[in-house]
Amino acid sequence: MENKKKLLTLVLVILTIIPVVLISGCTEEKGTKIIVGTNAFFPPFEFYQNNTIVGYDIELVTKILTDAGYEVEIRNMDFDSLETALTSKSIDIIAAGYTITTTRSEVMDFTVPYFDSNQSVLINLNNNPNLTINSTDDFGAILKIGAQRYTTGEIWIQENLIDTGVINESQYEPYVLYTGAVTDLDYDRVQVVILDKPVAQFFEGKNGKNITMTIVTNEQFGFAVQQGNTTLLNVLNAGLEQLKGSQYLADLKVKYFEQSWIIEE
Repeated sequence: MENKKKLLTLVLVILTIIPVVLISGCTEEKGTKIIVGTNAFFPPFEFYQNNTIVGYDIELVTKILTDAGYEVEIRNMDFDSLETALTSKSIDIIAAGYTITTTRSEVMDFTVPYFDSNQSVLINLNNNPNLTINSTDDFGAILKIGAQRYTTGEIWIQENLIDTGVINESQYEPYVLYTGAVTDLDYDRVQVVILDKPVAQFFEGKNGKNITMTIVTNEQFGFAVQQGNTTLLNVLNAGLEQLKGSQYLADLKVKYFEQSWIIEE
């Protein structure tokens, strides 16, 4: 009988210790650090300054997470690898001017929208002073149209220009980084770049660049987390709700959308 009591006591002790060990193991592996994946070549949302990634997205998501007690690590990677990094749990959040789409929502969960956007048509008037684009039909005469791969700009080109026969596939030039497309715009290697309007506005007026047309897509940016990670999703949504209409958010928009920045490559 005494042996049975000792055995029962030992079992109870083990059952008490196991959850603690498991929790401790998770804490040592992840702790309170949240890894945020981004593509740091998308000003004013994310870009480098003094070898540090800054930008509207970066400051916003960092404030929300740090206010909630998390440590934050910002990790730069190729835009087209963000989805894989998230679904494979290499990162915890995508913060990259990331448009909420039906396709993306099938493999990840999005926060409530935090920014509204459209696409735009960026040209360089120094190279093509008479170029004007007012409708999709006008793209047919363009030699080369550039956009960043896997972006909603590329999707728009595919669905509205290539699939409809307005242009052929050889007229489209995809880029790993949209900055490559903007650089080629200055050298007339492409005559048009399709990209998010807030980013195009960042370059408008510099070295002859001009937005000649707004493409109304009614896009909304959101932060993305792994499917089913309701804890992190709720933290982000609560933070966005708390900051809505705040002076902090107003100041953040002035800082990144109304001030000039020198972009580091």
